[in-house]
Amino acid sequence: MKPFLLTMQYEESLLLPVFLRHYTQYLPKRSIFIIDHGSQTNLIPEGFNRIFVPRERPFSERSRMLLIRSIASGLLEYFDSGIVADCDELIDLGGIREPGYGVPLATYVAGFDVYWENGPEGRRLFGLLNPNECKPLIFNRVPSWGLGFHGSEYPPDVLTIPLAHTRYLYREQSSRRLNDRIAVHQSMQGDERLQGVASHWREGDAELKTFYQIVDQRTQSGTKIHEFAPINPRGLFREVSIEPGSKMYVPNGAWNVTDLRFDLSKHFPTLLE
Repeated sequence: MKPFLLTMQYEESLLLPVFLRHYTQYLPKRSIFIIDHGSQTNLIPEGFNRIFVPRERPFSERSRMLLIRSIASGLLEYFDSGIVADCDELIDLGGIREPGYGVPLATYVAGFDVYWENGPEGRRLFGLLNPNECKPLIFNRVPSWGLGFHGSEYPPDVLTIPLAHTRYLYREQSSRRLNDRIAVHQSMQGDERLQGVASHWREGDAELKTFYQIVDQRTQSGTKIHEFAPINPRGLFREVSIEPGSKMYVPNGAWNVTDLRFDLSKHFPTLLE
């Protein structure tokens, strides 16, 4: 049996159609579950599984995590494995020989923040490796994720499956989306906000501008572009002791871990359409 896919969305009129177009290459609609967190309009097409939850309380990453963990755990009673991804996270499932079979307890993906570049061969999709997007998102036992699904108790193996993080891909629309996140951050539960949970949301499109500054720097310096190949996780994660005998493997750094650029065009053809 193929795996289920679980995501959560709120008013994602830009990215949800892209997300669904990508994943229906690999999975039937009936295996895709979308938690709708209080959208004013139903954006979920017929045939997909819509799980509606109200948006009447302050936003909480912990509540989101508990909800997704609970639903994922229940779905594993009916599916062989699961995939959890945000609406701006596209995983190339074509590299998995038989989805649903032989999946380790948790498989980490190689996460790239992606952007377009036009050249003699037309539009290409390039990416910068981001350890924060190298997450354990494919599993046959629900991981004890950190908030935002960053890290787990399972040690990462070689990263063989690329993920395209589309947060910055649609520049003008992405700017509006990121600025909308400022209000979400301001409405977050007070203790989480004070602890710095999702603190990058309060920056709005400042992070978008920083990303493209780095892209421009690497383009102007002629940084070599590589085809995707399995990535050794050494240096991308650090081991953190939670309590005696308990460890978590969490991302270590962001775009500064390497200055490499990767051509991901063949892995995400729907992003070139």
